[in-house]
Amino acid sequence: MLHQFSIPAETALRLSEAGLMLDGAVPYVDFFDNVTPFCLYLNLVPVYISNQLFCHPILAANVLTVIMFMISATLLSLLSQISSRRNPLTYAIWPILIVFALTTALQPVHFSQANQLFFMLLCPYIACRACSARALPMPRELATVIGAGLCLTLVMDSYYCLYLFLFELALLLSFFPFPKFAFVIGRYLGVELKVVVYILSILLVGWLLVPSDSTDAYLNIITKINDYSVNIFLMPLSFFDTCTDTRPVIYMACLLLVLALAQARQCILVRLFGIASILGFGLMLIQGATLAFQTYLFLGFSLIAFAASLPRQPLLRRSCLHLANMEKTCQSLLSLNRRWYAPAALASFALVGLCTFEYELSQLGENNRYDLRQLGYHGLADRRDLTILSEVIEQYSKPREPVGILSLGVRPAYPVITQLRRKPALSLTWGFPIDTLNVIEDASYGAAAEPLRIFKKAMYARLARDLLAGFKAPWAPALVLIDEDETRRTLDEQGVTKTLLEGYDLAGMASLKAFDARDGHPPLEYVGYRAALDIYRHKK
Repeated sequence: MLHQFSIPAETALRLSEAGLMLDGAVPYVDFFDNVTPFCLYLNLVPVYISNQLFCHPILAANVLTVIMFMISATLLSLLSQISSRRNPLTYAIWPILIVFALTTALQPVHFSQANQLFFMLLCPYIACRACSARALPMPRELATVIGAGLCLTLVMDSYYCLYLFLFELALLLSFFPFPKFAFVIGRYLGVELKVVVYILSILLVGWLLVPSDSTDAYLNIITKINDYSVNIFLMPLSFFDTCTDTRPVIYMACLLLVLALAQARQCILVRLFGIASILGFGLMLIQGATLAFQTYLFLGFSLIAFAASLPRQPLLRRSCLHLANMEKTCQSLLSLNRRWYAPAALASFALVGLCTFEYELSQLGENNRYDLRQLGYHGLADRRDLTILSEVIEQYSKPREPVGILSLGVRPAYPVITQLRRKPALSLTWGFPIDTLNVIEDASYGAAAEPLRIFKKAMYARLARDLLAGFKAPWAPALVLIDEDETRRTLDEQGVTKTLLEGYDLAGMASLKAFDARDGHPPLEYVGYRAALDIYRHKK
């Protein structure tokens, strides 16, 4: 409750864009980002809750993430309760739950990131697929909830759909040699898979059939910029020393995966989570492997696969059996009062939360208390959780005022914009188009890049129009920060700087070339952001 400013950059950006959508902005028309429209629509939920309850949207997003974690852990536990000697979760559930909780709770940098949400809801799905492959008597309602839950995160990234397709293909091939077609299909086509296919088909067909400027812009412009950006910048960057060094994480994940796969022949859970880990490594490479959160799936599923293999390890088998027996003993002792399970769990959770809040509040100095009422929200926050640029934003703008930042590495600014309740002022909330659209001007990219060249002119014309609008447009900037190096040169060439100087005065400069790591982000977490920014304040 005190850490209402704690959020990673990508999640903060989506919350800020969701706020624009509630104000009437159209995705990919009034602002540009590289995620799927479903990801933007899902982020409307915490922002809407924030507006209704007057709580900080970061708090709403983090609470929803905690609820999602609790639901996923509950689904895993319910799967382990299926009565069968063939249930692979019977003795592996406690190691898996412990690792699942630690992987989620000890990764504050990734909290509420898309990769983390996908991981949390994919874990019960994989366990459910293992139970279906064993032909266990699974409740249809449980399988339906698991499949529907996975769909919430599948639509957040198009690569997740490819990931699931390859996982299901690997699972189908694991039945080889196929004894009987009907036998294989009966075990493979579980309820959870059917639910995923049905929901994804309905969402995709409905989105494609409903004509909109947003859909056209995403399919014709955003996806092409994504492809060019990955091929031109992200792939080469993953081999340079200018990006985050993720090698220790990758080495540890490889070691855990190798140790787990030694038990793959005896345990279907190890096989399936091992496949998920390998696919997570592939997804990491496709995403560019330049940021720490891109390693999350590879590391997370390696840990889960290792945990699933522990009951098969001779040294740890007895400990896992003791944990399972202790669980059965506790269940038998409390069997007469099962109706009190849920209230007792909620009361315990509330008590722990209250004690933690009171302790942290007592340790928080007066100078570090941030009263959220000045932003229009309830509660207190720890000022130390504010990220870079907070002093500049507070000095030159007020809550609810639009703030624009133009830089190749613009995303690390979005935590502070969301934290201090400022709005993204400019249509360009995504840094790669500045660089990517400059590169594809080269004739070697041919006619295939011509639509993007046309879009480039329209994009800079839109930026100039936003700057010229003053305070008339709902997201026109009151404050603009511009990277004085590459971005400034590009704006000079496109004539945007001339428009900027007509309505804005230079108020100073914010140097970020030597900032310390804050909020868990290492200095090199975001390539190209260590720059100097010119501060422009609107003429009043």
